[in-house]
Amino acid sequence: MRDERTTDRRLLSRRQFLLTGLSASAGLAVTWLAGCESEGPTTEGTPGAGARPASPWESIKYARDVLTNRAPRRGGTLQMFTVAPVPSVDPAKNAAIDPAIFHGLHSSYLLRLSTEPGRGLTYYQEEVVGDLATRWEVVDPTTLVFTLRGDARWNNRPPANGRVITANDVKYSYERWAAGGLTAGRFEPLERVEVVNDTTVRVALKRPTPEVLKIFASEFHPIVNPEYLDSRGGDMGDGGTSYVGSGPFTLAATAPNVEYRWQRNPDYYGTTVGNERAPLLEGVIFRILPDAAARLAALEAGQLDAVSLGADVRLLESYLNRQDVYVVKSNAIAGQGVLAFNLRKDPYRDERVRRAISMAIDRTLINAQVYRGSGAPAFPFPPEAVGRTSLPSFDELPPTYRQNLQEARRLLEAAGLGGDLNVGPIWYYYLYQAWEDKALLIQDMLRQIGISSELRRVDRSRLYEMLFSGNWDGLIFHHVTTPGLTNQAWAEWMHSKARNNYWGINDPSVDTVVEQLRTELDETRRRALFQRLVDIEWTQVYRAWIDQLIDYQLVKARVVNPQAPTYLEYKYDSMRHTWLSA
Repeated sequence: MRDERTTDRRLLSRRQFLLTGLSASAGLAVTWLAGCESEGPTTEGTPGAGARPASPWESIKYARDVLTNRAPRRGGTLQMFTVAPVPSVDPAKNAAIDPAIFHGLHSSYLLRLSTEPGRGLTYYQEEVVGDLATRWEVVDPTTLVFTLRGDARWNNRPPANGRVITANDVKYSYERWAAGGLTAGRFEPLERVEVVNDTTVRVALKRPTPEVLKIFASEFHPIVNPEYLDSRGGDMGDGGTSYVGSGPFTLAATAPNVEYRWQRNPDYYGTTVGNERAPLLEGVIFRILPDAAARLAALEAGQLDAVSLGADVRLLESYLNRQDVYVVKSNAIAGQGVLAFNLRKDPYRDERVRRAISMAIDRTLINAQVYRGSGAPAFPFPPEAVGRTSLPSFDELPPTYRQNLQEARRLLEAAGLGGDLNVGPIWYYYLYQAWEDKALLIQDMLRQIGISSELRRVDRSRLYEMLFSGNWDGLIFHHVTTPGLTNQAWAEWMHSKARNNYWGINDPSVDTVVEQLRTELDETRRRALFQRLVDIEWTQVYRAWIDQLIDYQLVKARVVNPQAPTYLEYKYDSMRHTWLSA
């Protein structure tokens, strides 16, 4: 059982540290960020051949054109980490990152999102490119025809024995994803998949479906081998070394609670990197290390090539000037921080209360204190949805998302809740210290308008059990991870009847816009519809968005083009383009 007294003492100590630093935070941020970019996330990369930047923070935006800086080199084993054993690699059963990691390495896709280095792409600008499909034709708004390459083969092991991948495999896979489980909703627009011949697939949709190509390109929707799954009764389990795939790597060995070892697939059909055929690595090791301190120790001992520092800028300081590592700043790796209301219950049905709570929060101060000014405000949708190429700045936030204590108090008085309002617990999940720091700051900011609360740390499973069930009191400070696929999927989290509408949004105007988005193909009209949803969010404050979450990846200097965690799509297939310079 958790010791509440110990937790309370720790929180008090942390609060004192934060509060004593608030007045100096804004000025400190300016010093820290001299020369640092402000336009949103950087692309993945590696240090160039020249001298290191004068400002240590410029390490974060180091070297975009890795292919022109270092020649591709074959060989070596990349050492990565994961925090827990994989319970299932079946995307229909497991919504966590596990299936994306496994299939990104082990499987192929009809299409994929481009992960080639040196393209300068940022946040949701990835191009849909062919993988098993060499070309495709949109015959009409509900009919697509794909032509498959003829040289892609399943792993040379029973029961597939290296046979060529055919149109029937695509049909089998997509029908499986549409049949049930977590993938069924995303494939709901699918009417049927027809096999024209071994290398031609025709897909019929029930209705025009914007961004259907991105659904097919998701790492959660691999093409799977029918013989293998049928031999196991359809159960993928944890993958295992007998799994039959066709991706750049195959799982070679596992040690329970210790590691997963992957080896290069010698029969992979993939593209070339420079003059070398992908993948360049001979293998990848994922060591199971749930403890952050243990991961840093493993990095120093040469047992890891990359670790996540989370958003701990204090920890980051000790690494910025080192020559043997570099830093990749990954905005949006985990989504966005949200202070969530249960809109099914009072007092949160009253928009005045929601606005008051949002206007009590100083997002710029949170950014300065927790992230030293390197963060960005949250935005309800990927910027591309409304025609932006970057996240907004704090100066662009509307009045409902800027601190205004006087107006917040007035709104509470107007709602009949002035004085001392106790909202009960603020539930939060501890992944990084920064997340707890933000919860502490939010609690103190609410106190300034007469709202008292109690911080309650809960584990991830309990927090999401409350959120998903819709049966919770108080507030939940949590992170919204990617809905996984498309701009449309983000919008459908807001529909009153959507199963992903965890917060209880029930607004006919939102439903109307979302239903239009489901079939609207014109990009200009789609952007206008998304802007309408943004305007509703800003006005109604159905969720008090706080900030765009940050992760800092600490990478050994020998690693060229690490996997691409910079975007909300996971894209572990990008390890095809990773190599070790020494």
